[in-house]
Amino acid sequence: MTTPDEGLLRIETLGAGDLLGWSWILAPYRWHFDAYAVTDVRAVGLNASCLRERCKMVPESHLELLKRLVPVIEHRLHMTRRKLLDLYAK
Repeated sequence: MTTPDEGLLRIETLGAGDLLGWSWILAPYRWHFDAYAVTDVRAVGLNASCLRERCKMVPESHLELLKRLVPVIEHRLHMTRRKLLDLYAK
C-alpha cells in the first residue's frame, strides 16, 4: 500500500467545509482521483443517484447545484494547471 506522498502528485490540500469530488454529477459516475486524510475527518456523504433524480424532477435544484459546483470545479482545474506548470517548468 502506498502512503499519501509515495509516488503521487498532490494537487491541493482541502480544509474544513471543502467539497471533495464531483465525479458523481456526470456519467459514467467514476471517481478520478484519490484523497487522503492526514487528520481526523468528519464528512457528509450524499446519495448521488437520489440527488441526480431530484435534479431531473426539480430543474431549479439542478441549476442551484451547478451554481455551487462550477466554481469549485473551476478552482480545482486552476490549481491543477498551476501545479502542472510548476512541475514541468523545472
